[in-house]
Amino acid sequence: MNGIRNKLCLLLAALLLGLVFTGCAREDKGSAPKLGASVVTDGSSTFVIKADNSLWAFGRNGSGQLGDGTLNDRTSPVHILDSVAEAVPCGDMTYALKTDGALYAWGRNDGAAHFLGDGTTENRLSPVRIMEDVVSVHPFSSYTFAINAKGELWGWGYNANGELGDGSVTDRLSPVRITDGVRSVRERLIIKNDDSLWYIGTYSPDQESGLVDRAPKPVKLAEGVASFAGDYFLTTENYLVRIEPAASTGTGAPAFSRLADNVRTAISIPTGECFFIKNDDSLWAFGDNTNGIIGDGSFTARPEPVHIMDGVASVIADQRWDYSCQYVFAIKKNGELYSWGEDCCGSLGRVTTEWPETLPVLAATGAAEVVTDGWSTFLLKKDGTLHASGYNGDGLLIGHPTERARLGDGSTENRHEFVKIMESVVAVYHGLAIEPGDGNINDTFLDYSRTFALTADGSLFAWGSNADGLLGTGDTETALSPVKLMDGVRVK
Repeated sequence: MNGIRNKLCLLLAALLLGLVFTGCAREDKGSAPKLGASVVTDGSSTFVIKADNSLWAFGRNGSGQLGDGTLNDRTSPVHILDSVAEAVPCGDMTYALKTDGALYAWGRNDGAAHFLGDGTTENRLSPVRIMEDVVSVHPFSSYTFAINAKGELWGWGYNANGELGDGSVTDRLSPVRITDGVRSVRERLIIKNDDSLWYIGTYSPDQESGLVDRAPKPVKLAEGVASFAGDYFLTTENYLVRIEPAASTGTGAPAFSRLADNVRTAISIPTGECFFIKNDDSLWAFGDNTNGIIGDGSFTARPEPVHIMDGVASVIADQRWDYSCQYVFAIKKNGELYSWGEDCCGSLGRVTTEWPETLPVLAATGAAEVVTDGWSTFLLKKDGTLHASGYNGDGLLIGHPTERARLGDGSTENRHEFVKIMESVVAVYHGLAIEPGDGNINDTFLDYSRTFALTADGSLFAWGSNADGLLGTGDTETALSPVKLMDGVRVK
């Protein structure tokens, strides 16, 4: 169960940010706590921040991850903490960063794979203070980093392979200082304020990227790195690069391999395909392309970038949590939404003629944002209307039970084109909780889909699975259409 929930942290990040990486953390910059998402959910536990910065929670609570002082699941929102800038849940643990920079934590704290950083191995059912003056917190599957206002990186948790970079292989129950001048952090990688890239941890040459054999303290890999870009990097000169391991460079040191220039943003998916937008708004891609996901009309591997389309404002690309059904959505600057990849019951937002679709096809107009789990897709338009398409409970997905009311259109009918759900929406949040079934082919996993929409007046609505009462409506009735949960939710 814990391994599944850790995967959900990855899924949530992908859904909300359109990025793919391991763990629960996300890149942050700045010298003061920033206001995070008003709603954070993995489909099992949900956290809501109101306009007065109070934190509320409901859902699964078997490890005390809600922070209400009990182990009881909550079917309605309960108050947890005040003056909260951001909530950062990660499986059975939860962190909250207050507006004054104080960092709090609660939930599972077994000292094996869960470390809250409070100096103990006692589970915490209520928030406990971890440290002060924090700008951002980055929990991964078994250890956590925090950056303070001075740019210092602190870490705690599992450290048997030098994951923390404190010069030891000793687990840390409390925060220890790692290094200074840090702008952003990912699992095993640091970008400093001077644009240098550093590595932490242990790799052997035949594992993953093989960057270094052992780095119990941060090791400098490169200079001129501006930001992370999926599994790649953007340089200060707008080059998209990857780091070639020392074993393959012939120089004994890692080196940049330049992939493209004039790049504005880039993302990648777990199979390695990369999509990037140049400064001229053109979309390009490269990778193995086994499933035709590149979007150039072929299944041919593309080791070099190929041009896909022009006038692109944003792109998301990913695959379902079970590593099937790859998909891409690109929103043009004129609001046109294009999709391609492997459609699931209408998840691409249009009637498909081939499977997979290897070329971009227009799915909608007026698009502002897309959120999807690979089964069901939600489209927020520029006019504030919310639309949905895809799987909605009609028919059985192999290995999964019939899911009900994913889309919120009042039915359980699959939709192969976008249908309107609501108006005046400013943000949509989607969570998919995956829990073990009884092992039969039709219920290997139980998947609970829950969606939340925030309107311009601060009202929060919800719909989806509710047999376990974790939707927040106070009952166990599956919501086929949006149900109002709360008023006064923070609108950013």
